Amino acid sequence: MDRLEFGYSHGFTDGIQMVRRLLGESFFDDMRRHKRKWTAKTFDSVMKVMIDNREILRECPDSFIRCNNAVSDGFEVWKGR
Repeated sequence: MDRLEFGYSHGFTDGIQMVRRLLGESFFDDMRRHKRKWTAKTFDSVMKVMIDNREILRECPDSFIRCNNAVSDGFEVWKGR
């Protein structure tokens, strides 16, 4: 049981660190360039994009979230190289 609990805790920590990386300084610079404000609705849209694209974010370390007015929620995941 301790091993299972450690794995869960470690995975949860990794997830939080990934969100911290994705919502770093470059994300907020991109929002400023696109004249977007950080609101509850924006937060919800970003979280939805992260959940919908979790496989890409997990498998492609160069991927990140960016503003895109052409998509419905206003944000998308760029897959990187």
